[in-house]
Amino acid sequence: MPLLRKIARLRPRHLIIDTLISVSPANVVEIKEEKVELESNGAVGEPGAPAFSVIGKPSRSALDLMLQAADFQPPRYYDWLNAGIKRWDDLEVYYLGHRVSLTAEARVRQA
Repeated sequence: MPLLRKIARLRPRHLIIDTLISVSPANVVEIKEEKVELESNGAVGEPGAPAFSVIGKPSRSALDLMLQAADFQPPRYYDWLNAGIKRWDDLEVYYLGHRVSLTAEARVRQA
């Protein structure tokens, strides 16, 4: 939420998100640890050499609520399963629903 609120303060018209999500049907954010040795994994802001960072994976419904709270309209999710992909070798997280891509438009702000 802090990141979404900071983004919203910049007043973008559109937002593109590609992120891991929880597959839970409930409005939840799963908290877990993630190894920091891979560049694409969670960033660590403290000095030293921590073995992991703590990340949160929102469910799809929780992500929708977070975007709404940050003053974005309901998101439009990319339909990976109907994109004509034949080989899912490197895209398995999208196929299984563990990762999503979406666009969200800012709500019209009244002056």
